[in-house]
Amino acid sequence: MASNHNKAHTKRDFIEKRVVHFFLILLFALLSYSNTFHVPFLFDDIPNIVENPVIRDLGNFLNAGQLKASRYIGKLSFALNYRMHGLEVIGYHIVNLLIHMVNGLLVYLLVVYSFRTPWLRGSKLNAELVGLFSGLLFVSHPVQTQAVTYIVQRYASLATLFYLLSLLLYIRWRLGGGGGRRLWWYIGSVVSAVLAMKTKEISFTLPVVVAMYEFMFFEGERRKRIVYLVPLMLTMLIIPLSMIGIDKPIGELIGDVSRTTKVQTELSRWEYLCTEFRVIVTYIRLLFLPVNQNLDYDYPLYKSLFNPEVFLSFLFLSALFGLSLYLFYRSRKGEAGLRIISFGILWFFITLSVESSLIPIVDVIFEHRMYLPSVGAFIAIVTALFVFVHRVKERGASWNRAIILILFLLVITLTISTYLRNRVWQDEVSLWSDVVRKSPNKARGYNNLAEAYINRGQHDESYIYLQRALQLKPDYADAHINLGIYYTAKRMYSKAIEHYKIALKNEPNNWKGHMNLGFAYLFTGDINRAIRHLEKSLRLFPYNAKAHLNLGIAYKFKRDYDKAEQHLKIARELDPKLFRGIR
Repeated sequence: MASNHNKAHTKRDFIEKRVVHFFLILLFALLSYSNTFHVPFLFDDIPNIVENPVIRDLGNFLNAGQLKASRYIGKLSFALNYRMHGLEVIGYHIVNLLIHMVNGLLVYLLVVYSFRTPWLRGSKLNAELVGLFSGLLFVSHPVQTQAVTYIVQRYASLATLFYLLSLLLYIRWRLGGGGGRRLWWYIGSVVSAVLAMKTKEISFTLPVVVAMYEFMFFEGERRKRIVYLVPLMLTMLIIPLSMIGIDKPIGELIGDVSRTTKVQTELSRWEYLCTEFRVIVTYIRLLFLPVNQNLDYDYPLYKSLFNPEVFLSFLFLSALFGLSLYLFYRSRKGEAGLRIISFGILWFFITLSVESSLIPIVDVIFEHRMYLPSVGAFIAIVTALFVFVHRVKERGASWNRAIILILFLLVITLTISTYLRNRVWQDEVSLWSDVVRKSPNKARGYNNLAEAYINRGQHDESYIYLQRALQLKPDYADAHINLGIYYTAKRMYSKAIEHYKIALKNEPNNWKGHMNLGFAYLFTGDINRAIRHLEKSLRLFPYNAKAHLNLGIAYKFKRDYDKAEQHLKIARELDPKLFRGIR
């Protein structure tokens, strides 16, 4: 009886401790992002959410074309947000934060369950504390802000959720127990892998990581273990099959930004790889020293491995990779904790490989690409600290409380840093002012800062930034469109038309260019040309309320009242705010 009582007491203590750990992870995640709920749609949120006709109707997700398309689950999540509350940003941010919170809990559970595997079961490390601080670093680190605060990067965080869930369910299945439920753990792992593959292309590495985990932490007959992995390996076909028939380069499909500067696209695979050696070192620096973060880095391109900066980066990364193999070797001699450090380092390299290897992507660096790789990095860092403390304790020193206190202070510092970094995201002007300050020779920042001022109605402030953008990139279509908007506001319609035409010469299917050119012609009284360009704009983007409004006005001038009423009605349905003050 006493034995059963002690077991029940121990189990209750264990549950209470886990509840406290869960609460701490959720609390620090909430504190870190408590000032983000009203951050507006920014940058690539606009084409992917605000101007995306696909997410306006859930019925679109039932057709074969969408089911086959890449990032189906990510787009569906945006469609569900839109169905519930339209374009009210708070709902999108709540979902993003909830995903981040769940990921923090999954990181914690991944560590805890890893210490139950055959190779780590005998470890003297405190699995709960390693898991707790891995999860806390993950949710509080400012390098994650781009994946959480920037709404469209839900693709990265949601893919990470399914990625972690798939691995965790596989581990739970391999650990056994659960009676008749055990098969469902395995089925859940495969289903989660499919969902990850349909969320973002970074999930392509998931079966590789699961296979690595299987052979690093479990035991058994090799042939049988390979059979376990076959269904997961088959999910790797989903991403390439989703890309068949899409007339775009692979780098553009797996890239992150639609509104690119259209430079650097001729980068060869070798040049991209050389540049990524430097980029990966920058990512690692951001993990340990998260300062000078930037939405839009002006990163130098490298063409030779023998460039001193590239070669030193290559040597450093090779040494880090070699260290992971050495730690794995040492772990075979009984130092179990070293194995999870090795796994964390290998996780970092493998999960980063899709976006930082041989597939050229226009923008060579973005912080949200660190979201999934950081899981392995944080696990490795925290485990290494506790391995060090354990070794010191064995020599007679008492460092355990000290390292826990230091880690808590670090988490608090990172939480404050994340909160402060999120203040930069509060509006377009603060975000792009930050970019311009840190990337003064990149045209995109100047154009987007000018556009932010235009959206505020501060046209005079936009002019100097547009001039700078066009100095850096004379054929920049978006900058010419924004300069046209500036001249339209100044009623200099001939100058506005000139810049709209330059933009459309460079990008003939730019719907904003056609809309604004039509608007300018409307002011000059050239109704036929106005109608032609406004209709072209609507063919390219039919959910444009302003184009419908102006087309309605144009048809009124033509005395075609039926068509005028038709377009005005659509405009009112799409954006009632346009009609405030109009009876």
